[in-house]
Amino acid sequence: MLELHRPLTVNERILLHLRDSGYQGGTLAPAEASQQGIAKTLGLRLSHTSRALKALIGDGLVSEVLGRVPGEARRRKVYSLTPSGSALSQSIAGQVSERVVVVNSERGSTEMTLLEAQRLPGGPHSLARLLTLIKADGSLDLDDLDLGPERTGPVMFWQGRPPAWLFVGRIVELADAARWISSGTSILAVTGEAGVGKTALASEALRNWENPPHSFWYTFREYDVRQDLLAALAGFLGALGKGELAGRGGLSDRDVETLVARDLHDENVLLILDGSDRAPALDHLVQAIARGVLTAGGRILITARTDPMWLRDMLPERHMNLALGPMRVEDAVRILPNSLEPREARKLAELTSGNPRLLRTAAAIRDENLDSHEPEDRALLRFLRVRDA
Repeated sequence: MLELHRPLTVNERILLHLRDSGYQGGTLAPAEASQQGIAKTLGLRLSHTSRALKALIGDGLVSEVLGRVPGEARRRKVYSLTPSGSALSQSIAGQVSERVVVVNSERGSTEMTLLEAQRLPGGPHSLARLLTLIKADGSLDLDDLDLGPERTGPVMFWQGRPPAWLFVGRIVELADAARWISSGTSILAVTGEAGVGKTALASEALRNWENPPHSFWYTFREYDVRQDLLAALAGFLGALGKGELAGRGGLSDRDVETLVARDLHDENVLLILDGSDRAPALDHLVQAIARGVLTAGGRILITARTDPMWLRDMLPERHMNLALGPMRVEDAVRILPNSLEPREARKLAELTSGNPRLLRTAAAIRDENLDSHEPEDRALLRFLRVRDA
């Protein structure tokens, strides 16, 4: 465990700031994830910020990509934490949040932790920003805080959400998802076989949300452990100005449920649990988080191969199941590259029952021997290779 009995270094402050920003990579990035945003928030010179970022990238703690920043016509370099950087930033946040400061206002002085200071008027205030305002004597003036609304839009904390693809078809299913969005139903479960397009539908539904809520997207992996999910959830709550989860360890499922229900109370929140059935060992924790979100009045969109039993037992009258079947052949053909001969493309769409993952995999096969066959036979050979792989 990292022990902090000293002021944070610039590198550590940048790690904390990137954690607070909630940016997880992707083409759309908040201004806070750019060099200019980092420098402005932390009160650093651009040259100093650039040198520190290069060191963090060299240490494998930060990654650099080109992204779109709101209000900017051209893409610019933006930065996000690697898994190692995220783990280190969580450790820093856990200890920084326990630091006691004296907050001065016209009404007098009050001692509180930085975790509590995040909820001062005008908040939530990020830990990184608060640290820049602390004076040498350990005090913090309320007048130095930005008492205007700090959030410029909904918080979007996405871990594993795929890049945007050209979404085709599924008109009926998208309409069903839109009806769920406008309804008072708490949970939508999108189910179907592997590769049928559950994740893509969930992503498109979120993209089309007219007035999007604060959103937490987590795509489960077979090797996920408890700390993976809790660290991501702590990042989301931290971006909302609720840093307690990041600062506490050894929480039981019941503790997590209570904390989530309290921190998300009166927040407009959507939780997207993508492929939750991939990590059955986390099932009880997922249920606890879900109960906390629902207690707070939030909503949940979950994708899985089958409708989770616990979901039906928890809220049988407050959840909707959207089962995805095969795509229409006419829509499935549009997924395939134009280089495929039309007869081959149509036959391949029929053989795969319009499964997007199978279609893309089959179309990517490169074999000169395929050219010697008729289009329908080429489609069959592609399908057999994918099926037998």
